[in-house]
Amino acid sequence: MKNFGIGCVVKGKLPISYRSICEFFQHSLEIISRNFNHVLQGILLLKDEYITVLDLTTPCHPHIRSNSNFYPYFKDILGAIDRTHISAIVSRQKQKRYRNRKDFISQNVMAAVSFN
Repeated sequence: MKNFGIGCVVKGKLPISYRSICEFFQHSLEIISRNFNHVLQGILLLKDEYITVLDLTTPCHPHIRSNSNFYPYFKDILGAIDRTHISAIVSRQKQKRYRNRKDFISQNVMAAVSFN
């Protein structure tokens, strides 16, 4: 779970340095780099099965095209990105960094999906 968290932080769009990530996770540059590479390799292993690249010639999803409330606003949309918190079980020493603003232990997960 920590590897995934490090991978998400490193890959995120925030202008954040590796040193800041090292401080946040309390690990060396080598460990942060290694964990990020593990996450990246895992994503690359799944790419053929779960990730497809859509081009601009992909037609709009039928549900959006047939709904006059959605179509004017979402006619050019290819997918959606959302995030959620999933409950996590971590050791007592690590609970502080996994405690969210609602005061329970969780892992923040972001996902991107198409409408198909």
